[in-house]
Amino acid sequence: MILDCAESNTCSGQIQDYNSFNPFLPGATSRIGWNWLYEPLYFYLAYQPEQSSLVPWIATGHKYNESYTEATIHIRRGVTWSDGEPWTAHDVVYTVEMLRTHAPELTFSTDMQTWVDEVVAVDSYTIHFKLTGANPRFVFSGRQP
Repeated sequence: MILDCAESNTCSGQIQDYNSFNPFLPGATSRIGWNWLYEPLYFYLAYQPEQSSLVPWIATGHKYNESYTEATIHIRRGVTWSDGEPWTAHDVVYTVEMLRTHAPELTFSTDMQTWVDEVVAVDSYTIHFKLTGANPRFVFSGRQP
């Protein structure tokens, strides 16, 4: 089984950061283990145009306000960490705030710093984002925590 081909001449499939698996470490490449360990809010299907290209995974859906300056994302119930503890909207808020606080040092942090004015957990399964400006592609293009 080949896990990864970063370039046409690099198909070693070897995981390089087996002792950290941290997607936010600067200098990480696509050949690190977090790609296979963490599940996203959404998947993007680039090769199936007949279907919606943005598929909810941990998220169950989202909605923007009329001006696209706020987004609300709902997450699935029953998602857990590897130790069985619930994964909630509070975990998303923690991650987004961590990225905003440490931008631009952490990978993916500039998207959060650039576009997120405020993020709150409305409840354990709802995240509300106030954006810095109109961005109808925020959920699609923003790196998801």
